[in-house]
Amino acid sequence: MIRERYFKELAIVLQKEGFTPLPEQEQRLPVAWKGRHLCWITETGGVRYVPQDVNTIEAEHACAKAIDLAAAVQEYAAAMESAPVLEAKGLESSFCLLSEFNNVVLAGHQTEHGTQFITWVWDNNHTSLNFGCYYMLDYKGAKEAFALRSGLVSRGQFFDQEQMTEIYRAIHGFLSEQGPDSIRQEEKCRQLLAQIKSQIPDLEQRLKEMEGHTFEQSM
Repeated sequence: MIRERYFKELAIVLQKEGFTPLPEQEQRLPVAWKGRHLCWITETGGVRYVPQDVNTIEAEHACAKAIDLAAAVQEYAAAMESAPVLEAKGLESSFCLLSEFNNVVLAGHQTEHGTQFITWVWDNNHTSLNFGCYYMLDYKGAKEAFALRSGLVSRGQFFDQEQMTEIYRAIHGFLSEQGPDSIRQEEKCRQLLAQIKSQIPDLEQRLKEMEGHTFEQSM
């Protein structure tokens, strides 16, 4: 994989998530967070840091997020590099075919603003594509959508963000008001809360909106 291409894409993704990518140094991409140096990322997706720069819980969480982002970009950048060109009627730009199953495709398209991912459905005897769903810089979301649209994952086994928000609110109320029956049950509930929270970036805003909607209904 070309290092410059990987670092360019990674810098766009990091900046979108609140990090500050700095000019490349010694074939590594320095990353700052909240005005302070946090870590370096190598061309293979490895993350290096010194303990003094990651000495708070917040900094640890930020470093863990940088590690996840570096790995995700490394994964799809490598896939884009080896993927065949997606050919279909009316498809003007160069798209890479990342995956295909059950008449549904997952494609990637490099732009100046980062990689765009799309899921499409084949039409007209496998010659054209319809019903596109677009995901800008959201590889995880595109993969989930592809798995659902193609039938690789049953919708009955998948919680969407609205459902997970309801589960989170119910468990949180259980922990704060009723209390668990045992220490083990409490720990399991806390683990589930943490898992759900990590999957919904705007969870707090969703909870506020749901509370406001409930208040309006009660008036």
